[in-house]
Amino acid sequence: MMGGSNDSAQKAAQAQQQQQQAAITQSQAQINSVFNNPQRSADIDDFVNATRQYYQQDLDKQKTIADRNLKFGLAKSGLIGGSEQVDQQEQLGETYAQGQLQAEQKALGAGANLQDADEQARQRLIALATSGLDSTNAAMQSSQALQTDLQSARAGTTADALGDIFAQFNNFSKNVDTAQQERQAVKASGFDIYGNPINKWSTSYGGGQ
Repeated sequence: MMGGSNDSAQKAAQAQQQQQQAAITQSQAQINSVFNNPQRSADIDDFVNATRQYYQQDLDKQKTIADRNLKFGLAKSGLIGGSEQVDQQEQLGETYAQGQLQAEQKALGAGANLQDADEQARQRLIALATSGLDSTNAAMQSSQALQTDLQSARAGTTADALGDIFAQFNNFSKNVDTAQQERQAVKASGFDIYGNPINKWSTSYGGGQ
């Protein structure tokens, strides 16, 4: 009798263990089903394309400002139509191309980061399934995790701008303005940077005294 009781208890324990394992397997399968849904790949592709467009718009806006600043700077310096203008515009074009490459790299990087976040969420939920997360909650939490990851990725893109791609050209215009202001200040003082009178007649007259 005792041996039969132990055998029954052992079978019951094995049956319970098999049920638990089946539940774990079902929950993990539900998680993988949500994360492996082809729609997620489409969502990531859409996110990458939207991110690429966001950075491209930022780049184009910056270029418009840089074009204007460069044009004004060259005009103030009397360099319109000269070799300096050709050189500056060529450099601006190269900088724009580099900016496009940077925008593409950042867009692809954002997509890769989103995929990494998804995979981390998947592994976390699979571990929870091992600890008893049922299949219904596993599916629900998986969907919520995907949504949260996408929202975080979008927020990160907005916060992570390209930076000042055309700084050197904006500084070119600022430097022209600074030089012009310095020349005006010197002219207004009546003396050059060495302390000599600017007006030749005054210099000659003073020397005669």
